[in-house]
Amino acid sequence: MKIKYIAHSTVLVEDKGVKILCDPWLEGETYYGSWAHYPPVDFSPEEYADIDYIYISHIHPDHLHHPTLKELDSDIPVFIHDFKWDYVKKNIERMGFDVNELSHGERHHLEGDLHLSIYASDDCNPEVCQKLFGCTWFGEDKAGEKKATEGSTYIDTMGVFDNEEEVLVNANDCRWPFTQRAARRVKRTFNGINCLLVQAGSAGIYPHFMINLSHEKMLSERERIIKESMEDVLGFVRTLSPDVVIPFASSVVLAGNLAERNLYHPTPSFSEAEKYYQDIAGESVQDATEMVLLNQGNFFDITTKEKSSEYEPIDKEKKWEYIRNELQERSYEYESEKYRHLRNSIIYLKVPSKTSTKNA
Repeated sequence: MKIKYIAHSTVLVEDKGVKILCDPWLEGETYYGSWAHYPPVDFSPEEYADIDYIYISHIHPDHLHHPTLKELDSDIPVFIHDFKWDYVKKNIERMGFDVNELSHGERHHLEGDLHLSIYASDDCNPEVCQKLFGCTWFGEDKAGEKKATEGSTYIDTMGVFDNEEEVLVNANDCRWPFTQRAARRVKRTFNGINCLLVQAGSAGIYPHFMINLSHEKMLSERERIIKESMEDVLGFVRTLSPDVVIPFASSVVLAGNLAERNLYHPTPSFSEAEKYYQDIAGESVQDATEMVLLNQGNFFDITTKEKSSEYEPIDKEKKWEYIRNELQERSYEYESEKYRHLRNSIIYLKVPSKTSTKNA
């Protein structure tokens, strides 16, 4: 089994010629133009003409990216979790795809020896979900009457790929410790985890969107949140005991008038993630689970444990040059004439005057 890192959360899983594209975001920006890729992605739909399946982990637009899916062949079968509500399914079906829903932990045969299982991040347990959100949903009962019902409020899922001998866990945006029960279930179900893909940063709004924090405070909070995120990575590693862990789903940059806020965005480079891992994991964990870094377009072969190319760290100066020369000048979708009537409702964030690319 091989993994190709494409960008952000987009990876290609391949086993004996069977190819599954996960969370494809390859076209332009997302979140109304505020999130972009770095390095930028050169997308040609023809390069993905041989894809056999697509796996979409959840509803967020950097995972379920409409512009990208519209460029792909709608004859490709799409697999998602059997969510309590059909919002993910309906979004994808509207683009002409055939959507296959898998029950929690259901092991589905794809082709050859390759199987896919999808796990809800809260293990489909309302008691777990309730600790964060509360689980009462207001919907219609069979008689069409409005009624409060108990049910999981999870959004994220884990995709587990196995070929009878090797196991790859794609945890993408699943958070720790919220996902620990599902992770333990995966550990019990499969005889050893070979590779874990896991988010290494935060996709939230803190601290980089706060307007009441100083430059120094936002830098220190960025550092703290990255460390917390890496502790989450360790939670997955200690529970699943994979041979290899690959950080991903953390390489976005902010575009438009928010571009300078990249200085405070708690998404570490992969080199930073590796350093944090080395600092906090301890020798015993590092000996058992190696962290592997991949550049865009590079493969990791789970069978041979070899990379297609050695990792090349991101050049920070070139990154900031791209942000300021390319991304900073871009406008958001709601700034177009189509949404002119909404402009008076938009609050623009001001960047503190004291900014620097140091420690970026």
